[in-house]
Amino acid sequence: MKSDVLFMIFCVLTSLVLSNVREVEAVNFGCNLTTSFPGKCGNNGNTACVNDVKKNPHAPKNLNIRCDCADKYVWPGTPPQRWCRCMYVC
Repeated sequence: MKSDVLFMIFCVLTSLVLSNVREVEAVNFGCNLTTSFPGKCGNNGNTACVNDVKKNPHAPKNLNIRCDCADKYVWPGTPPQRWCRCMYVC
């Protein structure tokens, strides 16, 4: 009898918790931007790409931007370059 009562209380509490769950809207990163910048990626290449893209006068400044950094192949004797592939909300 005691286990039946505990099971019913558990069911009621579970239904209360599940009924109060809020929906969270996912962010859709729909626009892409790929550009190159001088230097190598290093340990903080993604952050450096975000900062460099935000410095660009044509780039969006107030949006959430995600970037991936990749070292670009350059010919010997030329300065290093890096590719920044960024996504942001349109």
